[in-house]
Amino acid sequence: MADPIDLGVWAAASAGSGGCGNASWNNTSCANGKVWTMSSGNVVTFTNGAASVFTMYINGQTSGLAGAKWNGQFGMLETVAFTSGSTITLQFSKPASAVGTTGQLNTTGAYTLTMTAFDSGNNQLSTVTNAGFSTGKNSNIFSNPAVNNASLQVNFLYQAPFVGLTSTTANIDHVVITCSIASFAIGMIYVYHGA
Repeated sequence: MADPIDLGVWAAASAGSGGCGNASWNNTSCANGKVWTMSSGNVVTFTNGAASVFTMYINGQTSGLAGAKWNGQFGMLETVAFTSGSTITLQFSKPASAVGTTGQLNTTGAYTLTMTAFDSGNNQLSTVTNAGFSTGKNSNIFSNPAVNNASLQVNFLYQAPFVGLTSTTANIDHVVITCSIASFAIGMIYVYHGA
């Protein structure tokens, strides 16, 4: 069963409680260690290697100052969770059979995104790496006519890379998402349950 975690819904539902910002949550903070209860009942705890707050942004948000927005390579109006660290850990209360997400570096340049899955004994199950080239969080790819054309959109030249893993025994206890350069964000998270 697919069980996506929409970070926008998470941030809005968490507004004003448990370490998240207020109801106007674009460019607001959510505490390290914040939890989200999925529709399946699985509880996910979000932590980052910087041991600092996550900053939540709405990709492509048209209002606000440039430094207070994320206009990067995620889907239009997709909520992203940013960390100044180089890792984000997702801990599940119930084992998952597959997990996936996209990620983008804060600045311009080449980077790699790696996801590593572990079982409840902290034994590594699998790892996957995908390379990307970030246009930076302020690249404005959705509003910039020079890059916002059908050819680039069809060919996915400006999309954040995806990393995802599966387990045939549905024993993924937690995953660690690592960016080769610190200061990155992740988008919608997909979690699947059942073998």
